[in-house]
Amino acid sequence: MTTARMLASARPRRLARLRGRGDLGLRLGLLLLAVLVLIGLVGPLLLPDPNATAAGQSLLPPGPDHLFGTDRYGRDLLARTVAAIRLDLVLGIGVAVAAMLLGSLLGAVAGYLGGIVDEVVMRFTDALLAFPGFVLALMVVAFTGNSLVFMAVGVTIGSMPHFIRLSRARALSERELDYIPASKLAGSGSGGIIFGHIMPNTIGAPLIQTTVTAGWAILDIAALSFLGVGVQPPTAEWGTMISEGYSEILTGKWWPAFFPGLFMLIAVLAFQLIGDGLSKWKNS
Repeated sequence: MTTARMLASARPRRLARLRGRGDLGLRLGLLLLAVLVLIGLVGPLLLPDPNATAAGQSLLPPGPDHLFGTDRYGRDLLARTVAAIRLDLVLGIGVAVAAMLLGSLLGAVAGYLGGIVDEVVMRFTDALLAFPGFVLALMVVAFTGNSLVFMAVGVTIGSMPHFIRLSRARALSERELDYIPASKLAGSGSGGIIFGHIMPNTIGAPLIQTTVTAGWAILDIAALSFLGVGVQPPTAEWGTMISEGYSEILTGKWWPAFFPGLFMLIAVLAFQLIGDGLSKWKNS
């Protein structure tokens, strides 16, 4: 059987195995994420301005005119919750992808080159691991000031250590394979081997980790915004909305904090289910 035929026959079997396993978690996660993306894209076109205030409509309960109610400023909570979908998803996915690319590159370089490079990278990683990711992000924002860019940088740095360790471990085993000496004999330098062989062959696990990291990044961003050092009002963001509405819970007005919290829960759950499902599929 030719190589092309072998590849052609392998693909259907792999897809059949995915379908046959019936991974409900993966399918549910993809469905939830797809629904969120669809709402985030279409919703703002159909709903009012999320920052528009209305006199005399402060803290109205959910009803026909305002399905999610209004906040203390009379702003429509449905419009604000939906508007926050795009910001939180873009920030969460962007942070996870950036952490994956940077962390995987550092891990691959450290694992392949070894020696002093490996020592420097791993001591840097140990220093990052000395702080919880959220605390590290909080420190970055505290030193640089309230800025959306620096907040994203802080969460990215806090998310990198897991990718560095994961990529390094795989690079250490990959560099012992026979094709590495063959590549050197063919004239490939360290850069060509790292970018052309090591990273493409070790990127699978970091890609799966990216989905889980996206969920945690959304939580970190929301927590920073809740503390007032992330996304600033009046921008619609789930953490900011919860911060503005949690004090109303004591007076029986639960909706300003409930709905953004619910959507954040759904988003994080979707990414966790996708990551768990992909991990099971990869190991099957």
